[in-house]
Amino acid sequence: MWNDPIVEETRRLRDEFAKKHNYSIRAMVAELKQWEQEGFPLPRRTDQENPSAQCSDSDCTAAAQRSRAAGQ
Repeated sequence: MWNDPIVEETRRLRDEFAKKHNYSIRAMVAELKQWEQEGFPLPRRTDQENPSAQCSDSDCTAAAQRSRAAGQ
């Protein structure tokens, strides 16, 4: 079966978020509400965390190009 890397990453991040809050839906909702009040600030990735930021346009994947275009 084929695995989509974006889906895999989304599932991993979802589990990390839930684990961080001890799988408490109340704690997760409280953090999400606070995040909403702050205007949904996103953490910036460093080039080390995001190796696709270093690639040239000719060898980047479409996802990496979209990421750069969105300013991430």
